[in-house]
Amino acid sequence: MELDRRAQIRVSKASTKERGFGSGYLIAPRLVLTAAHVLEGLDQTAPEPVTVCVPDTSEREFAATVRWQSWNEKVDAALVEVTDDDGWLTPQSLADPLARPPQRYGLLIGTRPHPVTAFGFPRMQKDPDGVRLDEQLTGHISPGTGALAGRYEISSTAPTPSTGSQGDSRWAGTSGAALLTDDGLGGDMLCGVVRRDRQAGAGARLTATPASHLLRGRSLSEPRVRFPLVRHGMAAGEGVSVRCWSRRCGGGGCRRCGRCWNRGRRPRRCGWKTSKPSWSGCGRLWRRPKRCSGAG
Repeated sequence: MELDRRAQIRVSKASTKERGFGSGYLIAPRLVLTAAHVLEGLDQTAPEPVTVCVPDTSEREFAATVRWQSWNEKVDAALVEVTDDDGWLTPQSLADPLARPPQRYGLLIGTRPHPVTAFGFPRMQKDPDGVRLDEQLTGHISPGTGALAGRYEISSTAPTPSTGSQGDSRWAGTSGAALLTDDGLGGDMLCGVVRRDRQAGAGARLTATPASHLLRGRSLSEPRVRFPLVRHGMAAGEGVSVRCWSRRCGGGGCRRCGRCWNRGRRPRRCGWKTSKPSWSGCGRLWRRPKRCSGAG
């Protein structure tokens, strides 16, 4: 995970003088992925309804605009674009559009627990002077937990400090943080967006919206959201991959449409033509298909 891409979202509320707070992650030089419920009660009449701060680059807050949001039983995500270019410093990991790889998105399949990590700015890391400090959550996802509800459940046994107020969530403010996992090739895959705290009695238990709900549904294919993605040098569904964690398979898949082609299965809705497998134990090593015409 690139630390310089983590962002803080502040929202002016119509019903209160206090501003709402959430975490986010830059998926493009000025485009932040966050949770939609962070924007609840947004006051459109405020001078700056939404601001974005990237603390690793600058402590300044920059005006932003909500480009897309979706909040329902399965999806809780939004895209916020920084519109104030005056003084905006592009994070180093996104500075070179030719050298940086596109943000890859992952889908966890199988039943084995898989380690994940997320960086956010929770309430328990709030200083007395109001400054939000960072917190790295390291836990694991068991794909068989929460699958029927269409969500990821993140479990962690790491001890966390109290907020000092009974009933308050220690993880409040982490909503919108990007959930990342190892792609098996030395990089990271964005597999979800942190949604809410289930307030476990010990350790932590958070829920997250799977990235597959954004990429394989109609969410990121809508014209109103496709435009900002293309403008920032991205295509909806770009960089999708699958990681299979069954005991016999090391994982593999079409990087365009995300379909798994392990054990000789041809990817559905994909034009790639797979060659004969190069067997290595479970047959997970395949020659690279020639081309893909599938949609992510």
